[in-house]
Amino acid sequence: SSGINAEYGDRLLFTRLGTPPCSSTYPHLARWYSHMSQSAPTGTAPTAVTKGLPTWYQPDTSSPALSVYNSLTRKKDIFVPDVGRNVTWYNCGPTVYDASHMGHARSYITFDILRRIMADYFGYNVFYVMNITDVDDKIIYRARTKFLLDRYRNETAGRDRGEVLREIRESVEDFKKKMSTLNQEDPKLKMMQKVADAVAPVLNREDVDLGELLDLSAMAMETWLDARYGAEVTDHSIFAALTQHWESEFHNDLKQPNVLPADVLTRVTDYVPEIVNYVQQIIDNGFAYASNGSVYFDSAAWRQE
Repeated sequence: SSGINAEYGDRLLFTRLGTPPCSSTYPHLARWYSHMSQSAPTGTAPTAVTKGLPTWYQPDTSSPALSVYNSLTRKKDIFVPDVGRNVTWYNCGPTVYDASHMGHARSYITFDILRRIMADYFGYNVFYVMNITDVDDKIIYRARTKFLLDRYRNETAGRDRGEVLREIRESVEDFKKKMSTLNQEDPKLKMMQKVADAVAPVLNREDVDLGELLDLSAMAMETWLDARYGAEVTDHSIFAALTQHWESEFHNDLKQPNVLPADVLTRVTDYVPEIVNYVQQIIDNGFAYASNGSVYFDSAAWRQE
């Protein structure tokens, strides 16, 4: 209750004794006395206090230092924010054209753990921004083919059954031809083979249910429809409906493992002009190049610089 720690209290008591304690009943006291008299003081002596109040010991005021791997120096360096304890963190979010998977979970749970450590242990004021990629080739293709296949399903009821069967069979044949052009190591080939194997047993049955057949051959029909009617799909709301749906699903998925939401969400479609200008500056500075409709970072040029 006096606020004196055990070691300091023992030292104070033994000093007042003046001589080593001798007792056959408590031999450990002599050993402890010898240890205390030979060791250097380890605690901070209590400050003078008003009679009747606990003794005050100055707490350790040193802050833990965060070291991070610096890709420029290729070693760990002390992390020092630009402004006080404020940290701005930009995190690349998902490309929202399909459901989240375990790779997403691993990434964003890891980021969440690091974010909490920086804020709760190191005491940084973390401002966390996540970007959503809501436009790219995969999104455009997925939204367009989904729209075309849904439209085809709805039109099937009023069409000649034989004509519909002929078109589905034609799409599967085109699908198989495309498979034959792929390298055996292409990861798409295995997925495409599963579709071909699933549709094969029912493809030539005249009594097959058209809805079932369309479900089994959906990947083949999407490619077939896109080649014929894809250019007709220009309504931006078709693409927005897909990305909004999967973005919402992504945020709901993050709630399950209790991942903290971002302080601010940004979307690519809100910053297209700025992104184009930024990439152009990289090209102009000689660190990127265009090829086959895409722009690539020139890592060799960067290393030479």
